[in-house]
Order: sequence, then structure tokens, then C-alpha cells
Amino acid sequence: MHEIITLQFGHYANYIGTHFWNAQEAYFSYGPEADAERYGVIPEEELDHDVLFRVGRTLSGQETYTPRVLIYDLKGGFGSSRHLLQAYSQVDAPADIASTQTAGPKLERFETAAPPLNEYQQQVALEHQGDQNVQDIQTEIDLDSVVLTWADFSRAYYHPKSMIQVDGWQLGDTTFRPFDSFIVGKEAWVETEAAKDTYEENLRIFAEECDSLQGFQLFTTVHDAWGGFASGCLENLQEDYGKKSIMIYAAGSPSSFPSSERMSEKQHLNKALSLAHLADKASCYIPLEPSVLPSRLSKYVEIKRHLPFHTSAILATAIEVISTPYRAKKNRIPMQDIISRVNWRLSTKLANLDIILPLPILGNNGKVSLSEFPSVSTSCAFGSTKVDSKAFGESISVRGVPSGSVLTDIASVVSKAIDTFSIRYSTPLSHPVPTSYPKIFRHLDVDGRITSSNTSVPRSIPVLSRLETHPIMAKYIQAILDGIEEVDIRKLSDYNQGAHAVEQDDIAVLKEELWTLSQEYKDAD
Repeated sequence: MHEIITLQFGHYANYIGTHFWNAQEAYFSYGPEADAERYGVIPEEELDHDVLFRVGRTLSGQETYTPRVLIYDLKGGFGSSRHLLQAYSQVDAPADIASTQTAGPKLERFETAAPPLNEYQQQVALEHQGDQNVQDIQTEIDLDSVVLTWADFSRAYYHPKSMIQVDGWQLGDTTFRPFDSFIVGKEAWVETEAAKDTYEENLRIFAEECDSLQGFQLFTTVHDAWGGFASGCLENLQEDYGKKSIMIYAAGSPSSFPSSERMSEKQHLNKALSLAHLADKASCYIPLEPSVLPSRLSKYVEIKRHLPFHTSAILATAIEVISTPYRAKKNRIPMQDIISRVNWRLSTKLANLDIILPLPILGNNGKVSLSEFPSVSTSCAFGSTKVDSKAFGESISVRGVPSGSVLTDIASVVSKAIDTFSIRYSTPLSHPVPTSYPKIFRHLDVDGRITSSNTSVPRSIPVLSRLETHPIMAKYIQAILDGIEEVDIRKLSDYNQGAHAVEQDDIAVLKEELWTLSQEYKDAD
């Protein structure tokens, strides 16, 4: 079934993941009439949900269909997520786990009382119980003022083994025991595995039930300790699944302004260590920089940059669209084929991710306004890459285009690699806009097409995503190098102690490795 296992590390990464899974939930069939009413399409013909989801069954015989994902967060990071395990009660353990579980309790338990459901989650619960008349109510709820954690706007249900709390650290703790250095993250992985053995008891079970595992996609933050935590997991993955594809979406801080100069220095060092340790073991490493997204992506989209709820929606949309080819039911392009085309040089794993949101389609005539292509890079602070600059390799995925001929016109404008090193994929299936999506669109009709009116709420939107290896990534690497130029590791006690300590000589080696990597992107500039 060409399955993919998703791993999410960190609170902001889980914001991205929540938007991603909410989009998947929106594709599910509630009957043809319901589908047509909700999104104007019958999506089953387009996507193979078994790529990302798994079938399970509780001891009472209830069949479940949940994401094949592991979600890691700190204490306090799961918010009201307990209700997302609604299909499984504490006394009714999952049968698909019970049949494979070794001795001893392995299901995650959260010690703190979960906060009450907010108004939006109450309405989602009613919808999942069969009340299809609550979506208008959901649409009117101001989620900007409601969302405090990723669980506050989640629409998907998860398997109990999917949620893993990293004990010993509290979300938001910046003084007592902050979770803010790569080395702390490495130690946390060791401690978590010693206590919970999540790799064997959670991830491996998901992997062993796959018929034909394509690979893994990782969402992680890299400005804090989670990059180190993810690197610990990645070492195990490479050892056990070294021939499988691994795509890493590495998010920087959602905040534009670090709290202090010292924190800024630590964030740059964390990103440098993450890039060196994660990219080396990944098949493709895609930086995501939420803090540099413009407030206006186009005249049709305006976000509140200070809200993680908003910026993560843009990043998740870019990921969801670019991943469409290897989740397709027909004409699937395997993850490995995309990676091979994008990184055909084998030395350019670092890739830039662009998005055009929405793809400007004019009204009912289906014409694409080729003069309005505000491509936005989600990966670096240097804006969108120039049309006249050449990419080494690229994959373009277009959603919601009316015909294949339009793709040719679009590609003639946005493609930056020669045809030999370019993959182009299109589908008439637009990207859904569930009620959990931020209210950021203007002058779009219900199908996401341009209109002079500003009274409609889009149910879906046409989108283009482009993944490319491009000379601009040399500037991304150089910015990280500039950020660690004056680092004195002797003054950073949380980096120079413990089994994974870093010394000043290691920093010199790190700089050399990153400089060498940057040269791979300058060769064809």
C-alpha cells in the first residue's frame, strides 16, 4: 500500500501536523451527497488514504481508522487532546495493540487533568457524532482567540500509541528546566527511550504492519531541543530502515524576535547542529521559516504572523500539496522518485519549498491569471526565488487546476529546472479548507477562485507547491553560519556537559561542514 509513517517532534511541529491531519480528515467520505456539499468533489478517486492511515479495531469490535503517526510533546503540550482518543476508552484497550503488546503497560498516560473542551471542539464532537448541521456554527467561531495549543483545533482522532509525552520538561518553562538546546534534546531522547521504549513499542509496531513502506516524513522544530531529540530517533531509523526515504520538514522559531541575544545565539546553534545531524541522515531536508512569512502572501491572503495557528496553516498546506504525488491513488509518483529527481546530484539534500496560495484562477472560466503568481518561499528569509534563476531539480504539484493543459501553461511560468530534472503533477482536487483553517482569505468564492465579492468562505482552494534544490539555499546556510560565528561553547553550559557534550573544536568542525555544504549550492549559481 506504499505506506508512510509520520513523526512529529515539538509543539509548533504539532501545529503544522494538526493542520495537515485536519486536511486529511476533510477528504473522508460521509457519503457522496455529504462530500459534494462539503467540498464540491468526490475525493476517493484521487487519494489513497491508506498511505497515511491505518485500520485498527478495539476489543469491543469497533473499527478505527487513524493516522499512522507518532506525536511527541512536552508535559502541558497536549492540551485537551485526550478527547482525540475518543474511540479508545481506558478500559477498552485497542485490540490491534493488545495482540502485539509485550508484558507491561505501554499505553501513554497523561497525569495532569485535561482542560475542558472549547466551543469549537464541542461542535466538532457533535459533527463526528453525525450532526452535519454544525459547520456553520464552527465557521463563526473565532479560533484566533480560542487556540492555545494544537489540540484546540484538531479534527482528527488518533490511536493511543500515537501520543507520547516527554516527561521531565514543562511546555513554556524558560527558567527551571528549559527545553531549548540541541544537547538537552539528545539526552531527552535517551531518557524517554529508557523509560518508555517508544521506538520499539510504538513506531516499530506501526512499521511492521505496513505492506510496502515508502518511508517517513518528519515534522520537527530545530531552533530548540527538538532537533536533538529528532536526531536520536533518526539514528535508529537509519540503522533499521536505511533504504527507506526520509523527508524532514525542519521548522525554525515561529517568533520573529528571540527573548534575548543569548537565546538568539542558542537558536542559531541549534539550527546549525540540527542541519548537520539531521540532513546527513535524511533523504531530503526542507527548512521551514514561519517567522519570515509575509503578512500578505498575496492580495487574497493575509495572515497574523504572530499567531502560530496562522503560520503553521500555510506551512502545512505547502507540505500537504507537495506530498500529493506519492499519496495518489492513480499515477502515483513514489517518494523516492521525487527525491531522486530533486536531488539528482546526490549532494543537495537541502531543498526549498515554495507555495502559491491560492493559485489565481479567475471565476468560472477556469483561466489562470499568469500575471499574478506571487510565489512565497517557506524555507528562507530571502523571498521567493527568481524565475530567471535555475534550480538543480524540482517537483511541482498543482491542486485544483481544471485541466492538464493548464499545467503546461503554469509550468512555463514557474518551472526553473530543465525538463529532465523536473517532476510536474496536477489534479483537479483542490486543497480543502476545513472549518479549523484560519480565516485568512479574501475575494475568493466557495471554490477558492478569484471574485470581486468578499462575502464567501472558501470550502477549498487551488494551490501550487514547488520543492526545489536551488542556489538560494547557500544563503540559508550562510545565515546560519553568520549566527554561530562568535559562539563560545565554553559559556554555554547546557551544550558542554553530559554524554553528548560539544566542545569548541566541534564547533569549528561544524562550521567547516556547513561551509562545504553551502559550496554545493554555489557551483551552478
